[in-house]
Amino acid sequence: MAELSKKIFIVDDDPVLAEMLRDHLIKMTNYDVTSFSSGEECLKHLDQFPGIVFLDFYLDSINKDAMDGLQVLQEIKKLLRSLMW
Repeated sequence: MAELSKKIFIVDDDPVLAEMLRDHLIKMTNYDVTSFSSGEECLKHLDQFPGIVFLDFYLDSINKDAMDGLQVLQEIKKLLRSLMW
């Protein structure tokens, strides 16, 4: 069984907010912090087994083809289950 890493993923389509949160978390934790601008981008990196994922539920509400935050969360749960077991 794979273990969760000391990684934090931030998924937010607002680059200013993502950078502020990333900078704060880097200063406050010993975790490796990576930010993604889309849920799809984050899902491609789940094999790194992040210990924490900060997820914007209102991802890319302008682009109707993009996954919203709830869809990303559901995919994260599925993928991590399959990768860990």
